[in-house]
Amino acid sequence: MSYMHFSISMRRVLTLFTVFLFTGTLVHGTTVTLPASADTWMVADFPNNNMGGAVDFGAGVNNHQNQARALLKFDVSSIPANATITSVALTLTANSDHFAADDTFVVNRLLVSWGEGTGTGNQGSPAQPNTATWTARLFNSAAWSSSGGAAPTDFNATESGSISVSGVGPFTFASTPGLVADVQNWVTTSANNNGWIFRDQNEAANAVNFVTTIRRWAARNTAGAPSLEVTYTVSAGAPNPSPVISQLIRTNNQLRFTFNAESNRTYAVEVRPNDIGTNSWSVLTNFPASLTATNFLVADPITSTNRFYRVRTP
Repeated sequence: MSYMHFSISMRRVLTLFTVFLFTGTLVHGTTVTLPASADTWMVADFPNNNMGGAVDFGAGVNNHQNQARALLKFDVSSIPANATITSVALTLTANSDHFAADDTFVVNRLLVSWGEGTGTGNQGSPAQPNTATWTARLFNSAAWSSSGGAAPTDFNATESGSISVSGVGPFTFASTPGLVADVQNWVTTSANNNGWIFRDQNEAANAVNFVTTIRRWAARNTAGAPSLEVTYTVSAGAPNPSPVISQLIRTNNQLRFTFNAESNRTYAVEVRPNDIGTNSWSVLTNFPASLTATNFLVADPITSTNRFYRVRTP
């Protein structure tokens, strides 16, 4: 509710003051933790197998010097479409490392869709149609631009976040502008949500140099499953504009003034006799909503006492 009020002596103008009371845009912060809605992994050793039903997924370079990459997706539809994302943290849990070397792992935003599938086991299972493999993002329907996926066609060339990995345990991608931008993109345009590709940052060099970095990471629906913590704010609505009183004059034994009015809002001009011993306002006049912004004129006969006026709008 918005107000503007002032006092006037009807014998002569004694004081004129205005007080603006308005509701600004209210913003509240909310943090949610989301589980992965889909995950799978793919490895060059078994180019046509799918591993979407496994209890864990691999990422890194294996002891055959082949690369393994994982695909992760989170359903962010519970976040309001008008939300502003302020922080994003992604947590993954490494269950085993098989004496793998320490290294940096990264996520890049995927630009194309893929199918999770239900393949299980260390080698996966022969892919069913429209499931992800090393050669295809949708088996028998759509291939990766290059086996295992490649930037900039299949995923962004710019890394969204990174973690330094040593041993096993949970590892968290701290919030970065890239992670925030990715989730904001998915919240604003849900069709863009293809998740991330998770990989060893130095996989090509490690494969050449016989450096093993592969680890097994907990998949969704298992202990230590991937989780995404998102903090966002939502505007509670546009502020209620305060009316501004102007053109205050005394003429023909009347006090007259105008105030600006927004379109599609009702207004009431209220009055009280003095500022001591009462806070009882009475309606002097009501103004219906106007289809367009306008200025309303108020006229009140002058009396011998001080009077206080205010303009109120819901």
